Amino acid sequence: AMGGNPTLGKQFFEEALEKSDRKNLMIHFQYARTYAVNTQNKELFEKLLREIIDAPDLGPETRLPNTIARVRAKLWLEKRGPTLF
Repeated sequence: AMGGNPTLGKQFFEEALEKSDRKNLMIHFQYARTYAVNTQNKELFEKLLREIIDAPDLGPETRLPNTIARVRAKLWLEKRGPTLF
């Protein structure tokens, strides 16, 4: 999922968040689902998913993907358990 290089994967996700002004919540979701899970970073996983859930409506251009990200974030937080961490 990260090309075998978690450090580089993290850098790409951080750059994507910065370039999107943290408005595209699907980036947060993919960051949590891939990087945080694969590196077993529970704190980052929860932080990213909570940021998605707590985010306000960020406008019509991101409404659909952000709504999907919000639904998925809630499901993944509920699903979290010994199988993820």
